[in-house]
Amino acid sequence: MSAKPKQMHQVKSIFQMKQADMSIRNISKQSGISRITIREYLGRIQSVGIDLPRALELSDEELSVLIFNSTETRNGEANQRYYVSVPRSTLR
Repeated sequence: MSAKPKQMHQVKSIFQMKQADMSIRNISKQSGISRITIREYLGRIQSVGIDLPRALELSDEELSVLIFNSTETRNGEANQRYYVSVPRSTLR
């Protein structure tokens, strides 16, 4: 994956396109993000047990914690790692 994490609006855009049944190749062409990176983000959200519709409902901070295990500052750099409480109903 690229050295710099994608912003949450880019990640959510990937999830929206995949939810609309777009192929990873088409998502890559449309977003300009590599297929490897797209697979990585889809795999990360799947590994925490959240489906795409629920992932899209999460706040940017909650999604960032689940995907990167950190939050991002305004300039895109990762902040110190910490955990945010996510309701159990979200993880089902």
